[in-house]
Amino acid sequence: MKPRQLLNQSRFRDARRTGFTLVELLVVLTVFTFLLASVALAIGTLFRAQGELQNELAQATVASRIAAQLRADAHFATSAEMIEEGDVDIVRLVLPNATKVDYATHPRRIIRTVTTSESETHREVFSMLEGTTTSWDISTETPVFITMTMSYRSPELREGVARPRQSRVEASVGFHAGGAK
Repeated sequence: MKPRQLLNQSRFRDARRTGFTLVELLVVLTVFTFLLASVALAIGTLFRAQGELQNELAQATVASRIAAQLRADAHFATSAEMIEEGDVDIVRLVLPNATKVDYATHPRRIIRTVTTSESETHREVFSMLEGTTTSWDISTETPVFITMTMSYRSPELREGVARPRQSRVEASVGFHAGGAK
C-alpha cells in the first residue's frame, strides 16, 4: 500500500469516530429523561412534605395556645362541668367571682367565651385544621382534672399510612383558688 493511501485511511477513521452514533445519543437521552423524572418526583414529594409540616406546626401552635389558656382558667376555677348541646360539647368553668368560662367544641374550631353577670365579655376562636377532633374528660376524684385530647390526621394521607398526631392537655381545677369546692 502506498503511504498516501495509508494517510487517507487514517484520516477517514479519525473523522468517523469524532461523532456519536444515533444509538449512543438515544441511550444518553433516555438516561437524562429518567434522571429528570426522578428529580421532579423528589421535588414534588418534598413540597408536599413541607406543606404537611407547616400544617402540623400550625396545629401545634393552636394546641399550645389552647393549653395555656385552659390551664390558666382551670387553675382559678372553683368548679368544672361538661354540657352537651346537640353535637357541641361545652366545658364550663366557674371562677370565684361568678364568671363563667365556656370552651365549646365545634367542627374545626373551639370557641372560648367569658361571661360575667350574664353578659358575654370576651370571645376567642381557636381555628383547627380539617381532620382535627377534640374530646374532653373531667375527672370525678379530688383534685378535679380536665383533660382535653386533640387528634390531627391529615385528610390527604390514607388511613393506614399515618397515625393521628395527638396532643393531650391536663389542667387541675382550683389549683390557685385553694382547691375545688
